Amino acid sequence: MHRRRGAGRLSDRFGRKPVLVVGWIIAAPVPFLLMWAPSWAWILFANALLGASQGLTRSTTVIMKIDLAGAKNRGLAMGLNEFAGYFAVAGVALATGWIAARYGLRPEPFYLGVGFVAIGLGLSVLCVRETHHHVAHESRLHGELLDFRIAFELPSLSPALE
Repeated sequence: MHRRRGAGRLSDRFGRKPVLVVGWIIAAPVPFLLMWAPSWAWILFANALLGASQGLTRSTTVIMKIDLAGAKNRGLAMGLNEFAGYFAVAGVALATGWIAARYGLRPEPFYLGVGFVAIGLGLSVLCVRETHHHVAHESRLHGELLDFRIAFELPSLSPALE
């Protein structure tokens, strides 16, 4: 939860798109580190980078979906996001397992990671639009503040949920 709060605060301060792009940049060396790792320390470092990247990219995309869906459809947006995410993880696990069985453990399975980072970074830079302004517009229309704090922290502190 700490990373999500960090990504949320960064997104509120600097904008969603810049945080998303930084998350993808942090992910860029991960497949290469895993392909060429001469020691376990490289694997651990790659895992730390992947965790930081996931904390920024996944959390930011969740925040962006909530921005666009609004308070009324927040649950549906989260459900669709989780379904798509876990479905993709299962598909990639299947694909990398097949590649590893056919071509070996390194470097071939990690080529998918290189492709995903390139596509994710490219789409984030070229196609993704900032959604923070959408929240400001929605909050003016509905008279409520829809920022990260409201979306994640207050519901978890509510006595009704304890």
